[in-house]
Amino acid sequence: MSKENSRERRIELMLAHNQHIQTLYVTADDQGFEKESSAEAHTNRLVDKTIEAVKNPHYKKPVVNLPGTSGTAPTDTPAPEADETNILDNSIGDLKKALQDVTDIEALEALKSEEEAAEKPRKGALDAIDARIAEIQTAAANGLDVDEEEE
Repeated sequence: MSKENSRERRIELMLAHNQHIQTLYVTADDQGFEKESSAEAHTNRLVDKTIEAVKNPHYKKPVVNLPGTSGTAPTDTPAPEADETNILDNSIGDLKKALQDVTDIEALEALKSEEEAAEKPRKGALDAIDARIAEIQTAAANGLDVDEEEE
């Protein structure tokens, strides 16, 4: 595997792009989470339950501009939390709704592969992904934009 696509390189990029995160929790499938509980929830779908806690060397304590200050003094106010939810962590009903925002067949195929690789793949999730792929393909075959099909 090339250096550019190594696990260490991917983790380094996640840390560099998320300087507000002091510790990144990385699962066996290289998904990064700000909260350990989110990483644990994600590993419920994986065979390998390993979670690696990685300290961020790029961490910068959040700065809040208060009236009468230069805005350089750090405060104890935490940075806003990033949305770390994997689309596949949703219930089947919520997954179906979320899939409506996905218009890339390759992304859907990747989600399908991830669901199939889960310790307990959900038939309903696989069916929802297949249905969304078919919907996009039908729209394309009819010369429609995917979003136009629903109107």
